[in-house]
Amino acid sequence: ERERLAAAIEQSHESVVITDTAARILYVNPAFERVSGYASAEVVGENPRIFQGGIQPASFYRAMWGALTAGQSWVAEFTNRRKDGSLFLEQSHISPVRDGGGATVGYVAVKHDVTRERALEAAATRDARERALIADTLARLPTGDSVEETVLGFCRQVVGLSTLAAVAIGQFDHN
Repeated sequence: ERERLAAAIEQSHESVVITDTAARILYVNPAFERVSGYASAEVVGENPRIFQGGIQPASFYRAMWGALTAGQSWVAEFTNRRKDGSLFLEQSHISPVRDGGGATVGYVAVKHDVTRERALEAAATRDARERALIADTLARLPTGDSVEETVLGFCRQVVGLSTLAAVAIGQFDHN
């Protein structure tokens, strides 16, 4: 059974990190090495804070350790730093590991890289915001008595958009 469990963790697509109660890394699986760029030998004995991306405030980590030392699990998204310096987002499930008597002897983190998913979500949100801005602009488009008046009204509307830094308005030649 232990061999099967070890094989499952080694072959898991998700990163697995096991630490002792002092937060020294005892084990990382191959998925962790692939995602982070660090070899196991480089991180065993280190504190996971070496991966911090500098985004979460100290209060985030205080809350995490408060939950973990109270015997509770912690689920959150972390912005971490790969060995090459690039940032990535990972959703982490961190749980205390207990011995037969119930005492916490370490922690296990199972992590999923969500960088791509969050980038896609941000792009979809940005696209929706831009579509709404365009729809609003078109709905408020003034119409003039002539094509030239309508074009000038449209140009004024475009210049008024707060997300545009500058707009060059050229001369329109209408036959």
